[in-house]
Amino acid sequence: MTGSSTFPVTGFVTTCTKLNVRSAAPSVSAAIAARIEIGSQLLVCGIVSGDSVEGNAQWYAGSNDTFFWAGGCGPLIVGTAAESAAGNGLAGHVESAPPGALGFDIDRPLSARDAAAFQARGFRFCVRYLSRSQDHESPGDLSRAEADAILNAGLALMAVQHVAKAYWIPTADLGRTNGTNAVRNAQEVGLPAGVNIWLDLEGVRGDTPRQDVIDYCNAWFAAVSAAGYATGLYVGDSIVLSPDDLYWNLRTQHYWKSGSNVPDIPIRGYQMLQRIPPGADDDTNVDTDVTQNDAFGGSVQWLSRA
Repeated sequence: MTGSSTFPVTGFVTTCTKLNVRSAAPSVSAAIAARIEIGSQLLVCGIVSGDSVEGNAQWYAGSNDTFFWAGGCGPLIVGTAAESAAGNGLAGHVESAPPGALGFDIDRPLSARDAAAFQARGFRFCVRYLSRSQDHESPGDLSRAEADAILNAGLALMAVQHVAKAYWIPTADLGRTNGTNAVRNAQEVGLPAGVNIWLDLEGVRGDTPRQDVIDYCNAWFAAVSAAGYATGLYVGDSIVLSPDDLYWNLRTQHYWKSGSNVPDIPIRGYQMLQRIPPGADDDTNVDTDVTQNDAFGGSVQWLSRA
């Protein structure tokens, strides 16, 4: 591997072969952070020389100190992360949410009329669901048309991926698969790089080894961050992990506290707090959420047209 420095550039590439994203170094011997499928979009933060593969020593630097071989990618499309991701994506701008913004998360589609009604009631943002077990959106999950309606109503938007039914068993391979599906579905909707995509962690089978849960989460984060999205963790009930695991062992900086009885995040704290009211979700009774800055000044990242 050569030791040349990274040439800074911002853009996107589409993979033309299955590709391993490596941690810490542009080398085939570096640890694998994510396994990427053909046709996936990856954020490029720089160009660097690394191990020669099939006579090509050019690599791309990704986000979070990751690297991937340029020979496995199509042409580099140069531009800002948001502009590149939004080539045919949703119009709007990714921004840090202010503290004290009121929002809601809901597991059903919203019409333009629904979205306008929520905005009129003082809500600032919405969190909607992406499909988990397939690489295209299911009916009832967030679609491009619904996202447009939400944004046009003056609501900001983030997305969370569905979690499996209670007593599920996390593994690193499942994390990579679900993370890859989250990316494909977010891109299908048109969500640009930089916006928060949330991992819903809850209902884990109680005898699951802690390390398996950690590996699942970090594999999911690696796949999602490789595409340029801001990863985040929804901390639900029955997650096996300790507070120290959540902060020290997971590779994310955004935490969302569920309305269940869950631990605090040491040192950093949460960026969003959920309240689950009694009764079923409907137009007047949804899970509400409030943003706040964490102890490091970090905040959730949403897409807005306001």
